[in-house]
Amino acid sequence: MTGAERLALYICDAGMTIDFFERRGLPDAFHRQYLDDMYRLDPFDENLADLPDVDVALLSDHLAHDGAGAEYRRFLESFQIANMVEMVFRTGNVLAGMSVCLPQACDRSTTESICKAAHAFHPYILFNLSVLFKDGKIGSRDDIIARYGLSKREAQVAELICKGFSNGDLARALHVSVATVKTHLLNIFAKTSVTNRTSLVSLLMNQ
Repeated sequence: MTGAERLALYICDAGMTIDFFERRGLPDAFHRQYLDDMYRLDPFDENLADLPDVDVALLSDHLAHDGAGAEYRRFLESFQIANMVEMVFRTGNVLAGMSVCLPQACDRSTTESICKAAHAFHPYILFNLSVLFKDGKIGSRDDIIARYGLSKREAQVAELICKGFSNGDLARALHVSVATVKTHLLNIFAKTSVTNRTSLVSLLMNQ
């Protein structure tokens, strides 16, 4: 999508808990601030289930110009994001979304082109998500522990990896050192017979 090189993909279970988060081009600071606090102000996070008829939309069309809306706009602007094209996908009990970040230099014509492309791609992405989640759910932490013999902490680390956490993010979230995180990762890789994060996410998302 020309003019939009940063995006985030998130997948929620039936209880609106984010089970997977992947980002491209968005810095760690954006991810940390969003998960720590800013998600509350995002109408396509807290209220996603209340938007049953929305498939593709501009974030600005759902943000107020004052209060929480203004605060969220300032947060985005601090990362040079002028707007977002929001894509919503529903398959079974799984709810997913993709946020395509529009840079401040993005003009109206480019924004309209990106929105048209999002509408065109939406059914194809939805189809692939439907295939990925044939049973309409993502495995729980207990499922992961039982299937692969992970400890509770290892299962927690595996879940956070699926949500897009870097080693630094994991260390801060779990209040441990990066070295400890790396040890957990090596143990998880050994128990699940994978060699990297991408393979681990693919394995857990397809179980």
